[in-house]
Amino acid sequence: MDSESKGSLIGSFLQPPAKMIPAPFVCGEPKKLAAAGENGPSICYNQAVMSALRTLQEKIHCLELERSCAEENLHSLSVAAAQYKRALEHKSFRNVTAHHRLMQQRKDVSVQLNAAQSSCSLLEKQLDYMRRMVERAVLENKMILEQQKEKNQNQISTQRIAEDKIKHLEEKLCKEEHQYKLIEDKAAQCQTEFEINKILMSSDSSERELKKRSRKKKSPKKVIRRLSLSRFCR
Repeated sequence: MDSESKGSLIGSFLQPPAKMIPAPFVCGEPKKLAAAGENGPSICYNQAVMSALRTLQEKIHCLELERSCAEENLHSLSVAAAQYKRALEHKSFRNVTAHHRLMQQRKDVSVQLNAAQSSCSLLEKQLDYMRRMVERAVLENKMILEQQKEKNQNQISTQRIAEDKIKHLEEKLCKEEHQYKLIEDKAAQCQTEFEINKILMSSDSSERELKKRSRKKKSPKKVIRRLSLSRFCR
């Protein structure tokens, strides 16, 4: 390909043609064309062809440059596209990772929320149970206080009744003691009279007659004394 391009008239923009028509054959020189004689028309044709070939070569060169630029741009675009693709893949991976992380966090938060709700429900049940226990304890304490109050009132009334009974018994005992003292005094008096009568009955025999006389005179008095003594001894 290189040897053919060098031997050709067209070549390429990288390798210009080896055979070029010399400048004196350009159509712009009328003197040299006139001197050429009969070969003038063919030379002008060849020059026109060469001019067209040069124009075409320049266009081809421009196209080659454009193609090279396009290839470079395409390569740059390919590199940029690959980088962008990698960036998108990385971004997509990061997005997927972030999405998974977010879903995991959401799942964890949901689990924590469910656990918190369960704990709240349990605490509410415990609170309700404690509230019922407190209410029950208050009612029981109130009942105990009422029972204690009633018991105290019963004790007070029972104590009052007992005190009244004790007072009544004390009064009765005092009366009995007084009666016992009266009876004791009467018994002592009877004993004294009995001793006196005994002494009187055991008097000297020398005075019997006097006593008999005195008995006849004092017999009603002795009967009265004996009757009074028997009454006190009872």
